[in-house]
Amino acid sequence: MPGSTVFTAGHDLHRMRRANLSSFFSTASVRRLEPLVRKTVDKLTDALQTHKHSEEPVVVSSAYSGFAIDVITDYAFARSYNLLDDQTFRRSMHSAFSKARSGMHWIRHFPWLFNVLKKLPRPLAVRINQGIVALRELQLELRRQVAEIIAQHETGIKPKVESRATIFHTLLESSMPNEEKALNRLGIDGFSLVRAGTETMGSSKL
Repeated sequence: MPGSTVFTAGHDLHRMRRANLSSFFSTASVRRLEPLVRKTVDKLTDALQTHKHSEEPVVVSSAYSGFAIDVITDYAFARSYNLLDDQTFRRSMHSAFSKARSGMHWIRHFPWLFNVLKKLPRPLAVRINQGIVALRELQLELRRQVAEIIAQHETGIKPKVESRATIFHTLLESSMPNEEKALNRLGIDGFSLVRAGTETMGSSKL
């Protein structure tokens, strides 16, 4: 996504942005995240056990992407989406990402199509590409969450998470330039983190 760390073209700016995020995924940081990961794995295995006893089929890609979103939203925003609470995995975003990819090759060549899609009435836009509409709504929701975190930071409110740091709360307390802490910048990276985690886990064949 343009404006995200991944798509930053300038070498020095890209290196700074990448360094700011990569520290959250170092070996030490991931170890500190282990209790959250274990708790979410337990929730996933409980859901799979339910399917085992009922002999209902499981869309594994949806189960894995739900796991990824629950972990990354908790880690990034201190607010898990708890998609695995639905043991049918129907709340997973994997289907939306898959449907969106079918229209991305058009938007890649004709970027103005995305702006047109955003201005259409939702029922019509959904008929054209439901996945892109769902991702746009997710992007807006994540942006709202980042805006809340920024507002909390400015008033001195700390996240209700003990023993570990969340990504965006920590970024706001860092020595990054103020323009790197702006809502537009952090909102784009928030969406990129959720999308990256969801697509990689959802495509896993394990």
